[in-house]
Amino acid sequence: MEKNIKTRLKFLIMFSCILFAGGSGFAKDKNIDISVGDITFPEKVYLNQKATVDIVLTNNSDVDVKDCKLNIEADDGSKVSSAVPLPKNASQKVELQWVPQRQGKINFKVTLVPPKGIQVTDEKNTQATKTIEVLAQ
Repeated sequence: MEKNIKTRLKFLIMFSCILFAGGSGFAKDKNIDISVGDITFPEKVYLNQKATVDIVLTNNSDVDVKDCKLNIEADDGSKVSSAVPLPKNASQKVELQWVPQRQGKINFKVTLVPPKGIQVTDEKNTQATKTIEVLAQ
């Protein structure tokens, strides 16, 4: 039964965030500068084996963004979505455990979606895609 549960769980998210003291909330009429940075994988990723994926998220604005939505999607059918705080003028690393469900080249797409009513300075910066080769066991 434990193996069945592990098979269904395609993503386990573990956030390692450093939260900074500062102002709370944000101005609705202000554009924010948030971005998805590097997406890194282990040197080799194997089918049905856990791989740690690191994603760098940055908020270059002078306001905290509390409930930014982080969407992660891979070509193997894996999807996850979670709210993530983005402290002002800071970068943070999000670490997740991914279990690939098929071998071959897989596109791994990460998107940040700001809270309703908040505009971003450049939509292109809120998305990043990386292709990874998943090897047979």
